[in-house]
Amino acid sequence: MLKQVKREIDFSKAAVPISQAAFPNPFDPGLEFNTPEHSHWNIVHIGMQLPESRQIYICGDNCMRGVVMTAAEMAASDRFAMVLLQDKDLLDDDLTQVTLRGIEDCIAKWQTRPKAVLVFPVCLHHFMGTDMDEVYEILEEKYPDIFWLKCWMDPIMQKRGTTPDERERLEMTRPLYDLPADLSQANLIGMDMPFADSDENDLTALFTRGKIRLNEIGKCQDFEAYRRTGAAGLELYVSQFSKLAAEGLAKRLKRPCFFMDALWNEADIDGELDALADFYGWKISDWLQERKALAEKAIQSAKAQIGGMPIAIDTVGVLRPLSLARMLTAHGFNVVRVYTDGFSEAEHADYLWLQEHAKKLMICSTLRPEMRRWPKPEEKVLAIGPRAAWFEKSPYFVQMIENGGLWGYGAWIGLMKRMRDACAHPKPVKPVITQKGWGCACTL
Repeated sequence: MLKQVKREIDFSKAAVPISQAAFPNPFDPGLEFNTPEHSHWNIVHIGMQLPESRQIYICGDNCMRGVVMTAAEMAASDRFAMVLLQDKDLLDDDLTQVTLRGIEDCIAKWQTRPKAVLVFPVCLHHFMGTDMDEVYEILEEKYPDIFWLKCWMDPIMQKRGTTPDERERLEMTRPLYDLPADLSQANLIGMDMPFADSDENDLTALFTRGKIRLNEIGKCQDFEAYRRTGAAGLELYVSQFSKLAAEGLAKRLKRPCFFMDALWNEADIDGELDALADFYGWKISDWLQERKALAEKAIQSAKAQIGGMPIAIDTVGVLRPLSLARMLTAHGFNVVRVYTDGFSEAEHADYLWLQEHAKKLMICSTLRPEMRRWPKPEEKVLAIGPRAAWFEKSPYFVQMIENGGLWGYGAWIGLMKRMRDACAHPKPVKPVITQKGWGCACTL
């Protein structure tokens, strides 16, 4: 039943103090609001990282708007194709055969042969019982020179089970060769943002120090070079959304796998770095103390400039917002709001700490429909992340997604630098946060 939007909005179900926020789901599900912020990556952006690959989507034209626009915005329309389904294809034909004929037609129309093709059937294929195994079996036999990646664009899987982007990231590991393990190189799996340099990322610094080459998909020159990264002796991931891909690859190639969770607190960072150093037999205690001292110095400099300015954090900008809120609060910063719609089990200790030490911290939904009318605060707010910038209507914001390549004590240094710059150089919000796929190619 439709209800009239009243002038006075009740935000009690969309924003709560952390002391009253339920864990891990602080808000009831329901009708969702989609902000104009589009900095995060979608399945098109993710797949385009695979060198010399192309993408084929099979669906009705009503669902194609987002993906075709993404490809066009990236100036990558030549790597994108669609098979548009019509009613007669569902009522009078066999969707398995329609899908197969459509893909074959795309291959025939492309003037050059792709090295790999990511195929995206949709929810209709589930509903109609399409035999995608048969489709891939025929394609692999007819086009043995093409590597076929079995992806999905099915919105019905967005809220439960394996999500389309998790499945896509796993598929993107399948082309890697099963080669003898080479411990002089390691793979960073499933990360969209490239790692920052050694000053702002401890893992970059540690691997450089240990003379280990860290392979990232975005830095591979061609498909063959990407496939040869299967030789890496260790698989590494920093986002929980890459868990399926990294652990799946490690199991297939029989490699050790490290989850270097992007947490912000000293004990967490020290523990993760010590475990990695133990694997390689490195002694890092002195190096670690030097990194920590530099990070503390950066924090004190930033604090002197930022003072008590309210700070808001969102879950698009950083992978572990509660962990960051705890670190900043512990160092005397004034964190007032965290924009997230759920908590990770990995942040339960941070949640409990903040309940005790930051009782006034507000947890704000990004999806509840009331949030469309979230008021602009009277005071200046420093926002960390694009979605926080939109809700706070603040020109003082750090524009980054997925931690922006930062990790560890280097992340403290990198974030302090970006926070100081955001305070000193306000910028218009809308032109920045509405750009899709921040950090990816975009012509707009």
